[in-house]
Amino acid sequence: MQHKDVPGSPIMHASMREVETGLFSAEYPTNPDPGAAGIERPQETHIGTDAESVKFWVEEVAVKQGFTQVVWDELPAQLMPHK
Repeated sequence: MQHKDVPGSPIMHASMREVETGLFSAEYPTNPDPGAAGIERPQETHIGTDAESVKFWVEEVAVKQGFTQVVWDELPAQLMPHK
């Protein structure tokens, strides 16, 4: 997902983990509301057998919901950037 530096723009924090070998679960909030800072949003879950596809799905949902950036707080090792 493209990262846009727009002050006050809604940012989605998401996490994904491998719950079983080859089964990935991502959790992310719904409905951005920049005026509700600090308020916990309801969580959605997306499950799939391909980590890249699950990541792509969540990032597409973020765009459709009006988020401008996704920050991945947790990702499976195979999706972590190599240093």
